[in-house]
Amino acid sequence: MNIRQYYHHVFPQLERGFQFSHYVLGYGNNLINHGWDPNGLLVTVEPVSNLYELTVEKELEVFIPIVGYDSNSVLLPFDFEVSVADPRRLYSSVEGQQWFFQNNIGPMTHYLTIEFESRKIPHVLDFTPSGGHFLTRVVRGTRAWEEVSAIGYLDEIALAGYDVEDPSDLKRFPRIHNSAAYVFSGLGFLSEYLALRALQTVSGHTDLPVTLWDTTSACTNIDLSWTADPAYMRIIRAPFSTHKKRNERYGIGDHSLVDVMGRYYDGIDKIEGTDLDHIVECMWDLKKALNHSRHFPGYIPFADEGLCTLVSDYLRSPLKQFHDYCHYSEYDLAPGEAHHRILNDQRLSNELKEVFHHPYPRLLQPAVVSWVVAEMRMNDWHPRHIANALTDCYRNGDDWGINYDKYSPELKAWAFARQYSAWAHIHYDGWCT
Repeated sequence: MNIRQYYHHVFPQLERGFQFSHYVLGYGNNLINHGWDPNGLLVTVEPVSNLYELTVEKELEVFIPIVGYDSNSVLLPFDFEVSVADPRRLYSSVEGQQWFFQNNIGPMTHYLTIEFESRKIPHVLDFTPSGGHFLTRVVRGTRAWEEVSAIGYLDEIALAGYDVEDPSDLKRFPRIHNSAAYVFSGLGFLSEYLALRALQTVSGHTDLPVTLWDTTSACTNIDLSWTADPAYMRIIRAPFSTHKKRNERYGIGDHSLVDVMGRYYDGIDKIEGTDLDHIVECMWDLKKALNHSRHFPGYIPFADEGLCTLVSDYLRSPLKQFHDYCHYSEYDLAPGEAHHRILNDQRLSNELKEVFHHPYPRLLQPAVVSWVVAEMRMNDWHPRHIANALTDCYRNGDDWGINYDKYSPELKAWAFARQYSAWAHIHYDGWCT
C-alpha cells in the first residue's frame, strides 16, 4: 500500500477533523513537483475544499487550524513528545521507537487520560511518531466558551494583531474575533496548569526527564510553544495525516510515517487502541494503520461541562494567583530599561549578563531561557519585567528572523517568563499547582 491508497481510504475520517475549518495547511517535498522552490518554504495554505487534492493526489502532510471558520470554534491541542538531539535515536527503527514510547510517552498518556476522563472532557488522543496530542474543541455559544474566554489575558499589543484582516491570507481572513482570541489564551493557561501538574506527577516515572518545551538534549517535552504565538498562526497536524519529519526533514529512511489515533472519548463512550507497541507498528505499516483507523470516527468532540470543571480547578489553584500576579501587579518598563537594569543588577551572575550582551540565538533556546528566567525570578525580578527584558532583545535588530506582522515578540516573551517562573517556583520552592 502506498500513501495515495492510504489517504484515499482514510479520507472520510481525516476530513471530519476539519469539520469547522475553512483552510488547510499542507507540507511536503512533493510541492517541488508543482512549482515550489526547492530552497524555499515547502508549504501551501489552501481552502479546505482542496483537502482531497493535497492528500490523495499530492501526498502532503496536512494540518488543522486551531481556530475554526469565522471564529466559531477553538481547539485545545495538548502536545507532548520525545525530544532527542539526534533524531536517529527515535526514527531509525520500530523497536527503538517502541522503547521510547513505552518508557516516556506511556506514563504521560496514562496521566493525561486520567486528567481528561475524570473530568468527563470529551477528546481524542492522536499519537504522532514522536509523541501525541490530546485534542478537544470549544465551540462558540457554549458555557465552556464563556468560561474559558473569561480567564484569558491579552494586552493591547496582542489585541492589535487580531484587528488585522488580510484577504490574501486565509489565516487572517476573516479575521479572528477577540472572543476567540481570549478563548485561545484561556486554553493556554489551562494547558500550563495541566503541564505543571503533569511535570510534578509524571517526573520520576519516565526514562527521560519531563520538561516544559525542549529544555534538555533528551527529554519528554510538554510542548507549550503554541501558547507563545497568536491564534491565527497556530495549526496542529491532523489525525490520520502522514508525518514527514523522518524522511524529509532528517533524511532518515525513504518513506513517511503516519499519525495513529489512540483514543476517542465523547464524555460517555470511548474507543481505545492504546497498545503502544501496536501503535508504533501502525505508524510504520500503512496496512496496519488503515485497519486500525477503521475503529475511529475522526471527529474531534466538543468540550463543555467537563472543561468547565477544569476551569474551576484552575481558578482555585496557586497557579491562577500567580498568573494574576504576573499580569496585574506591575507595570511594563520603558523600552530598553529592563536591559539596563539587568546589566547593573549586582545579584545577577556574569553568565546571565553575558547572555543579554549576546542574546541571539540563545534567548530563543528553551535550554537557555529556562535558567535565565529562573535566576532572575529567584532574585526577585517580576515576571512582567523578565518579559520586558526578553522583548527588548527580540525587538532589537534583524537577527531574530521574526515576522513582526504575523508573530508577536511580546507573546513569546510573556510565555517564557510566565511558564519558566512558575516552573522555578515548583523546582526551588516546592510550590505546587
